[in-house]
Amino acid sequence: MPLKREGEMTKLMGVVSNESLTGILERKDFSIALLIPKSIGQQQTYGETVKGGALEAFIGALYEIAGFEGTHRFLFTLLAEEMDRYDPGTNYIGRLQEWHKQHGLQVPVYTEVKEKRDGTAHSPRFTYRVYAANGAVLGEGTGGNVTAAKQAAAKIALDRDGSKG
Repeated sequence: MPLKREGEMTKLMGVVSNESLTGILERKDFSIALLIPKSIGQQQTYGETVKGGALEAFIGALYEIAGFEGTHRFLFTLLAEEMDRYDPGTNYIGRLQEWHKQHGLQVPVYTEVKEKRDGTAHSPRFTYRVYAANGAVLGEGTGGNVTAAKQAAAKIALDRDGSKG
């Protein structure tokens, strides 16, 4: 892979989220059944976290056994398609942060709106607000996990002011 600047690499970080790692496992028909108990891997709420975490653990173990070069070859074979297909435009948190940095502003702050948390213990719904440094609310979003809620809040903040998008 050719060398990339820091900002370009940051945009590719979404490739290694639990959601995308789980998708990679499923698309490649890569079974992790031996790494995690079947009952945990099939849970819809925790499935992505556990499967993605299992792949991360496997990669760490591979590094211990095969070293950097072997792990590098494996990862670029496994992730090449994902990196080509990844759309950094869907990383709303990163886009909002980048916009603030480009305009000399402090990065936004995300805070959970705890009184709006709902759902069951196994399927919670989180609500987050994103604030500017001056305390102004930029957006509020809800999702099935903390990251999804923060992404929704950042997307609303970007959508509110078209110049940020």
